[in-house]
Amino acid sequence: MRLLHVAVLALLAGYAPGAVAAQDGQDTVVEALVVTAAKPNPAWWEVRDGESVVWILGGPMGPLPKSVQWNATPLEQRIGGAKTLILPSGASVGLGDAFSLLRLRGELKQKTPLEQSVPPELAARFAVARTALGKPASRYDGWTPVWAGRLLRNDYYDHWKLDGGQAPERTARDLARRGRVKVEHVTHRFVPVLKSAAREMREEEKVAQCLEGNLENVETPPERYRAAAEAWARGDVRRALDVPKGGDICRELFMDAFVAASVMDQVEAISEALKTPGASVAVVPLRQLLLRDGVLEQLARRGYEITDPSELVD
Repeated sequence: MRLLHVAVLALLAGYAPGAVAAQDGQDTVVEALVVTAAKPNPAWWEVRDGESVVWILGGPMGPLPKSVQWNATPLEQRIGGAKTLILPSGASVGLGDAFSLLRLRGELKQKTPLEQSVPPELAARFAVARTALGKPASRYDGWTPVWAGRLLRNDYYDHWKLDGGQAPERTARDLARRGRVKVEHVTHRFVPVLKSAAREMREEEKVAQCLEGNLENVETPPERYRAAAEAWARGDVRRALDVPKGGDICRELFMDAFVAASVMDQVEAISEALKTPGASVAVVPLRQLLLRDGVLEQLARRGYEITDPSELVD
């Protein structure tokens, strides 16, 4: 199963539901939803329908360093009284998919050295970025620009210790398991999505855009990521958005249908939870919450009462 997992990660090429960034794409964010929490904790939204309530925790926009501490007490308290925990949707693969995944993973391989296979301007930027991280060109040779860019971004996060913090999704799942709270986690058969993504990855223009996005990530000062993570921890939504879109361009180029489906999964799961009395908790990436036609706008159109973090004091 480890080989399957590696293949899926390779073809995802940057997709991470709990880490969807939006700075360059802020024009698509609903400005009225960009608020600051009443208390210095990660931002929560309350969605109500009569005697039913779903508490939504907005997940961070980028990497969450270990050095960033956040108050998980509200999450613990709300899961303690919840009937359901709703998590972002994800991929589902099985042993029967092994052959397809191995073949698709092979499409991320190439014989031409990376820096000879991309436009000169991108090759020069890549060389500068990897050199700054102390990485040789050979580390990325043998991979297409899509996966090489992903490797470079991971190396950058590792170098500056920007990852490995207390992820809210993982924390919520652990709390739900200990409290025997039902977990709703929609999964999709991912091989068809991966096949479609692999076809898109043959288009040179899209591949170059994906690599440029990952380069944007590693050319950003690490202090900006830390500042955004710290802002997320204290409920400052506007500053939490201030990370480069970067490698998430790859997700938009190659997996837009899956991302749209994941937003709808969240909306449907929350709506279903609101059909019966009681409380539920959902963890939704901030950008999926705030985008036009995102989770909050779709829930509002369905007539639910929504209280934003600036008014939520409990």
